[in-house]
Amino acid sequence: MKKSIIATSILALLISSTALAAQEKFDLKANMIKLNVELNELQRGLIKGKRKKVEVTLESFAKDANDLLGDRDQMMSLLPKEMKNKKHKVNIAIESARKMKVGVRNIRQALKNKEGLSVRKRHAKAQAAYINIVNACFKCHNLVRDKNRL
Repeated sequence: MKKSIIATSILALLISSTALAAQEKFDLKANMIKLNVELNELQRGLIKGKRKKVEVTLESFAKDANDLLGDRDQMMSLLPKEMKNKKHKVNIAIESARKMKVGVRNIRQALKNKEGLSVRKRHAKAQAAYINIVNACFKCHNLVRDKNRL
């Protein structure tokens, strides 16, 4: 487990250092790749039932997602200048960040188990929250990205 956490940390560090040296357009892409890596690690932790991995990855993902998507001015500057309906698309990103924050909170609640749920129900609650986070990502990508990508 420690090896995968270290590998994920190194990959995230490489991506973020690359992002700092890149142009604005690439910066958004690099940050999205970083969030994707963290989501994949979160999924692996949930599938394998590794609580510590989920907690560590969840902290990193929550911070990075909020830093990138939760700041209206930053999102406005990261989207291409020629993009149409930019304010509307930034609002979609902000709403997605809110949905992700709710999903993160639900996963944390499932891990803490203050409701006294069985292990199976806690797993189901955490997995449903993860799916809601992924759905928020897809919705944002489908509405903000270029429609001609597929």
